[in-house]
Amino acid sequence: MTEETQIRINELARELEVKAKAVIDYLPEAGVTEKKTHSSSIDLSAAEVVRKHFRDLAAAEAAAEAAAEAAAEAKVQAEKAAKEVRYHLQRSTDWVIRLGDGTTESKRRMQSAIDRLWMYTGEMFEMDAIDQEMLNCGVGVDLSAIRDPWMEDVGKVFDQATLTVPAATWMQRGGKQGIHTERLGYILSEMQTIQRSYPGLQW
Repeated sequence: MTEETQIRINELARELEVKAKAVIDYLPEAGVTEKKTHSSSIDLSAAEVVRKHFRDLAAAEAAAEAAAEAAAEAKVQAEKAAKEVRYHLQRSTDWVIRLGDGTTESKRRMQSAIDRLWMYTGEMFEMDAIDQEMLNCGVGVDLSAIRDPWMEDVGKVFDQATLTVPAATWMQRGGKQGIHTERLGYILSEMQTIQRSYPGLQW
């Protein structure tokens, strides 16, 4: 064999930024059965097998590190979101009880609003393709499984507020699939006024 068809193990190790021993230990898997030292040479075909092996390992390690960083960041954001949700839940609970168990007029209006909006609660617990994929990846929840705990919590708040859970069972669907009435256009237009008036605005 000529030098053009071979490469020294220590040279290959430097190229791959690994120890020569790691290359030597892998050589049987690459089809090299003769005993080798760091100064020995191997065929370029075997070297390509070694290269692929260690590059695949490096890529897998980089992917694992990236996933760990993403998971850590997701945990931070999830904890922040949970804190925000708990705050708003407490504040909204206070207002539901205050208005529901307040004056005759405030109770009437609260019950009327609940009766009108209740049909939109059902879709909160329906799984679409994105929800299912997130659940499969371990970053989502089974929405159908949290309906009963949600109903229990809502029921307790309504009891304190002397309000009634609507008996209607029909639920509006389609929002999660992007099916909306023309009213959404007006809402989005109003919500986007600042962004459209001041492109690139940050706060």
